[in-house]
Amino acid sequence: MANIQALSALRHTCLGCGGSCEGVRVSIFPEEQAPLELIGGQLGIESPIVEGRVRQVEGRCVFLNERNHCRIHAEIGPNQKPRTCKQYPIVLVKTEGGLRAGIDPGCYTAFQTWRNSPEIDVEAYGAAEAVYEEDAIQQERALLRLLLAPETSFTRMLRALCPGEPDEIGLPVGLRERWVSRWSHPDIPRLLQDEHTGPALRRGLEPLSNAAPSWQEAPKSLPSPEHQAWALEVCRRMIFLRLLRNYPPQAVALLTLLGALSAQWGSPDQFPQALSAWVRALRAPRFWASFAADPRELMWLATGVRP
Repeated sequence: MANIQALSALRHTCLGCGGSCEGVRVSIFPEEQAPLELIGGQLGIESPIVEGRVRQVEGRCVFLNERNHCRIHAEIGPNQKPRTCKQYPIVLVKTEGGLRAGIDPGCYTAFQTWRNSPEIDVEAYGAAEAVYEEDAIQQERALLRLLLAPETSFTRMLRALCPGEPDEIGLPVGLRERWVSRWSHPDIPRLLQDEHTGPALRRGLEPLSNAAPSWQEAPKSLPSPEHQAWALEVCRRMIFLRLLRNYPPQAVALLTLLGALSAQWGSPDQFPQALSAWVRALRAPRFWASFAADPRELMWLATGVRP
């Protein structure tokens, strides 16, 4: 990993859930198209590549089998998969300060292996570019310092983002009520039912959407300590890897941690999967616009004051 920055050792083991092969049409390199079309013919798959991306049907990659496993991997060989697929969930991003690497927290099983899996190596290809202006760079540095500090807790991080005294469970006063009100947006159920939404994403977020109408009296619970630790780790990765570039780093941190609250209130037994689905969905403009189409809405969420 020479010349590649990382927050810590990259640890991950693929558990073969197939969720990451749903809901996202993988872009391929030009030189990969002909071999993949040939492989598609061998596997009886018509038009596997459309407009430079792997085709999906009902939110699933056309190369997935009935067990949600990749047919290229199983029947042809793992080295024949598109490079992006071989690399995922490793994410590479080119920043103004160099190349960064990390494990995508949108992987639905990342929580299960993030602490104890063997360290993995990274090949420097397929990096997206995300260059920030100075103000965003300063925000990012300050947030990462706080997120990496041993004394930082889930509630302390939210209070750093949202001014105000803590309520009875340590959240900034009024934050729960403001966030619950945003879940009343009518577009959210429609977005989850969209034909292009992957089944794993739908399974992760539908319990939250279904439970939201009962949140009028804001829930008074926090994630377990283990899940709070994972939420902070997800927040670190979202910011360091610049996975949500539509908003400044402070907004990314706020949306990530608020998603963790929603996962606790709506799907506590499936918290890690729900949070992974949440941060994956945030990358779709139609989804995050349901909560904050205007950046000023995020200011209101944080402060309770409309500019």
